[in-house]
Amino acid sequence: MATYTFEVEHLTPPEIITLAIAKKQLKLEDDYTDEDTLIQGYINAAISAAENYTGTNIVERKYKIVLTEFTEFIKLPISPIQGVTAIKYYDEDEVLTTLSETEYDVLPTDRYETQILCNDFDALPTVSTDKWGAVEVYVTAGYASTKTPEAIQQALLLLITGFYEKREDTIEKLPKASTNLLRAFRFYR
Repeated sequence: MATYTFEVEHLTPPEIITLAIAKKQLKLEDDYTDEDTLIQGYINAAISAAENYTGTNIVERKYKIVLTEFTEFIKLPISPIQGVTAIKYYDEDEVLTTLSETEYDVLPTDRYETQILCNDFDALPTVSTDKWGAVEVYVTAGYASTKTPEAIQQALLLLITGFYEKREDTIEKLPKASTNLLRAFRFYR
């Protein structure tokens, strides 16, 4: 069974690391604004580097996962999952229909991976065999800013400091302290 994941919406939650917090980490005065745009770029780059290292979503996003058919267990290839918004499918007449929430449960496999268990697999509707991507699973992944683990926040601050203090292209990998903090959040697919 083929599975494809598409980002459908990049949400704009409250900032995980605010400009004010980053400036405090960099020991800059609040009223110093000459480098605000540059520092915001470092914040964004730190989040991107941490997401790439961990293989997870730190910033909250909405995804559509497309499957060719229903299976008893649907492993969700992204992490961390906040919730499943909907499961839709194209029936035999190619009409897009929403699967009732009573038909499935969302279960964490471990602290990184989540899967969907179809309660009565044999009773699931038959999907169109002519339609590519007959099953669509909509999920929200990432951390709400108030629930971002403190270790991730501290790793981001270390990365921002490194970017700010070493402005030349000399770092070949993430600094050791930040990788030590982020390692616990790595998601291996």
